Amino acid sequence: MKLHFTKMHGIGNDFIVLDHTKSPFQLTKEIIQSLSHRQLGIGFDQLLIVEISTLKDVDFKYRIFNQDGSEVEQCGNGARCFYRFVKDKHLTTKESIRVETKSGVITLTEDHEHMIEVNMGEPIFNPKLIPFISDREKNEYSITIDLPNQKEMIKEGATVEVNYELFIDDENGEMVESTLEQGPMKFTFKVDPMIEGFEKGLAGLNAGDEFRISIPCAEAYGDEQEEYYMEFPKSDFMEEDGEFDEELFAVGEVIPMETPEGHQVQGVVEEVKLNSVVIDFNHPLAGENLFFKGHVVSVS
Repeated sequence: MKLHFTKMHGIGNDFIVLDHTKSPFQLTKEIIQSLSHRQLGIGFDQLLIVEISTLKDVDFKYRIFNQDGSEVEQCGNGARCFYRFVKDKHLTTKESIRVETKSGVITLTEDHEHMIEVNMGEPIFNPKLIPFISDREKNEYSITIDLPNQKEMIKEGATVEVNYELFIDDENGEMVESTLEQGPMKFTFKVDPMIEGFEKGLAGLNAGDEFRISIPCAEAYGDEQEEYYMEFPKSDFMEEDGEFDEELFAVGEVIPMETPEGHQVQGVVEEVKLNSVVIDFNHPLAGENLFFKGHVVSVS
């Protein structure tokens, strides 16, 4: 079987168009699949067939086939090519034609700038006619699509595991923290408290992605605050025997304490005076620019 075809495209969608009005022919799914092959056939997104319509006051029948040979109801880009084909092949002299499709009759018109307008008809909102499963007709429908092999992206509510090394200033600075030995840190993104700059750097990443995040002091733990240096009388820390443990409260030692509201906090002994102790409750990394280097282990 020898067929004459025309190759066309509508804003990037490419088609082959066949004229069935004069020389009838039969195409099987296998033939369509062979023709669609871009290396061994002609190659196309869809195959369009022009036929004579049996409907009253309808000029043509417009049939559309996908690469797998299945017939579909509609294609707007293909409809513009369909109109240009029937005009260029002198199958009609009308400026506006009515065309039968699998989903109904559409109207194709050429304007004074030679642009093809496709009137697809009145939109259908009845779920049963679309068809679409819904308890009632709505203005908007939400659809959840689970795509195979689709990577989960870090977004609000996602459970995230990351391995990282944390440095002061940059990768050449002092390393102050690492998860590489004890295993990844696990948290719920935008739910569990994390430093602002770290969240910004992780947003939108996928499992397996590497990250290098530079965080200025303001987006990390902020500057040191003078009011977080607090002075306590030694009597607050006397043991049962009335002695003050000089070794426990040596400069640089971490002291666990409790706020009046019952919250657990930690401070660092800054200075030991004759009758008092100055404890620093600033975060140990306050005033520092930070650099995180690591990778996303999992996102779920």
